[in-house]
Amino acid sequence: FSKLRGDYYFKKTKKLDIANKIMSLGRDSLSIFLSNFFIESGFKFMAHRDTLISKDTNEFKLLISKNTKILELDSKNVRAYKERGKAYAGNNFFDKAILDFNSALEIDSNDDEVYYLLGDVNYYGLNKNQEAINLFSKAIKINSNNFDALLFRGTIYSNNLQKHTLAKYDFEKA
Repeated sequence: FSKLRGDYYFKKTKKLDIANKIMSLGRDSLSIFLSNFFIESGFKFMAHRDTLISKDTNEFKLLISKNTKILELDSKNVRAYKERGKAYAGNNFFDKAILDFNSALEIDSNDDEVYYLLGDVNYYGLNKNQEAINLFSKAIKINSNNFDALLFRGTIYSNNLQKHTLAKYDFEKA
């Protein structure tokens, strides 16, 4: 599990030293290390794991404001809904994030990233494991190579539901 997280971190950041540290940790130590690393780095690890935002809430407000203006000009802009939703999620406004992600789905119901984002908010923000699995599964049905959805669905299977065979399948596919 830690090896998968380390590989994932390296793919996203290209920082081998930290990836190696992640791979050397057991499950219990991994969460503590990642939390401390991002806190020490002055970042908040958002609901959407690919996005790091400064702890300064003004940056969240700026992202929300920017994407709100875009949506005022183009109410069908899926990217703006996703980006504003990520900013809301990162600031723990999960209900607003869900509204934005659902608005994006009304425009494009085949956007696997939006299902992933909704799953992420349900799992990490709201602790709704089964809902998160359903949403990650929708993302994977649309895009069988959605690495994030496979990784996090596998994480829920492994950590929360003790369904290790299903977790192993998702981790190997990712």
